[in-house]
Amino acid sequence: MFMWGFAYWGSNPLPYKALSAAPSDEAAGRAIREHFPASGTYILPSPLNTDQAAMTKLHESGPVAILHLTARDGAPVMDPIMMAKGFVQYLVMGAILIAILGAFGGPSFGSRLKLGLAIGVAAAVMVDVGDMVWWRTAVGWKLWQLAYTVSGTLVGSAVAAAFTGQAKAVARATAA
Repeated sequence: MFMWGFAYWGSNPLPYKALSAAPSDEAAGRAIREHFPASGTYILPSPLNTDQAAMTKLHESGPVAILHLTARDGAPVMDPIMMAKGFVQYLVMGAILIAILGAFGGPSFGSRLKLGLAIGVAAAVMVDVGDMVWWRTAVGWKLWQLAYTVSGTLVGSAVAAAFTGQAKAVARATAA
């Protein structure tokens, strides 16, 4: 899954065509530094605003935005710590897929792969479609993320389905 992620996001320019760009990255960066004091997630207008009438007016007049400020003071482009965390994330995901496919996936590679695909589709609908519906995330960008969620889960499921098949074969052979 890690290698698939590298190929999908690192070698594929198509998802990035769905993004919008500010007229000036430098001016946008200065405005962010001026108005957002720390890394974090900000929603505009803020739901923390206790004046409901003011919040409603701001929401209706716009802009409405979610800003994920991930590195207020900058970060390496290919951050090795982020890569290590991503590798661990995929190891955990692989272990979860192995556990689910091994317990519920059926006797054949195909039955286990179909279950893995169903897991990926369910995750994509819950998270990626949910972001489009509830958080108004741009459809083009989220569709690329949805495609990655499903395809990445399918890649991981293919490996997990093969691994669990071999484990089941060994268990049957030792039981006989």
